[in-house]
Amino acid sequence: MNKIILTILFSAAFLISGFSQGIKLSLQLPEGYRFTTETSVNLIVEQEFMGIRYNTQMEITSVLNIQVNGIDSDTSYLLSASYQKMDIRVSSILINMEVSTEWKNSQDSLSSVLRSMLGKEFSILLSDKGEAIDILGLDEMIDQTVSESSLPEVQKLEFSRNLIQSVGKDAVLDNYRNNSSFYPASAIKVRDQWDSRMNFLKSGIPMELNAHIKVKELTRESAVLVSEGQINSQTANREVGDSPESNQTFKLSGNEVSEKIIDLKTGLILESIVSQNISGTIRSLSENTGEEELVIPFKIISRCTMLSGPSE
Repeated sequence: MNKIILTILFSAAFLISGFSQGIKLSLQLPEGYRFTTETSVNLIVEQEFMGIRYNTQMEITSVLNIQVNGIDSDTSYLLSASYQKMDIRVSSILINMEVSTEWKNSQDSLSSVLRSMLGKEFSILLSDKGEAIDILGLDEMIDQTVSESSLPEVQKLEFSRNLIQSVGKDAVLDNYRNNSSFYPASAIKVRDQWDSRMNFLKSGIPMELNAHIKVKELTRESAVLVSEGQINSQTANREVGDSPESNQTFKLSGNEVSEKIIDLKTGLILESIVSQNISGTIRSLSENTGEEELVIPFKIISRCTMLSGPSE
């Protein structure tokens, strides 16, 4: 009995000592390690034009199979990835599309094209801070798969563009965009806090996020981090590219809240939930006079969840 008590006390002392010194968060994935990432995105975009409100609703669920193929000298990870599952639903006044790799209906040509993408590999370059540095070959794979399909030629260009926008390079980069903020340079302890600023594109609009991150919980297995942040649009930003239309200015603001659970053994983010609410106006200016011609009320509501875990 005494030995058991001593073992428990030593284990508790070791755990407390480790937490008091802080724990360093970073990816620690061995070469050959395999895992899956499931991403679910719900996006609502509202625009008002001449008193008429236009809504676009998008739901995207995808599952990626990922394997660590190599680790370079800068501790960046070269990953091979392929889609295992995809469901896409888009509803608006201009388009009503619903496709899924789970549907086997031979008459559903769009879902057939989606299924033909499964298992085709592309590459992800990931930093040890969980930041996707680059995505290689994904947009090209999508474009080639659609071009080789039996879809009518008039549909190929539009469907390829919709797929790239939904599950292509920029979509994957956006899912990873703020992960690096949750891997600070110094070791963390419970109740630690820090600020982070980042630039990103949302629905093609340059944005800036100023977030405050806190360590909510720290256990032997995982760390739970939460954040609250303010979002503001930018007219143009070199880090994320110029604004989509040179004659448009954006006056948008909103907030973001998120929670992430990080596995301390591998450094993988096991679960991530990010919610955003952004609203304001888009102003169109005359190219000739620079005077304001049109003001469009604009709103974005989004929620993204990511779940990762080792492959069986």
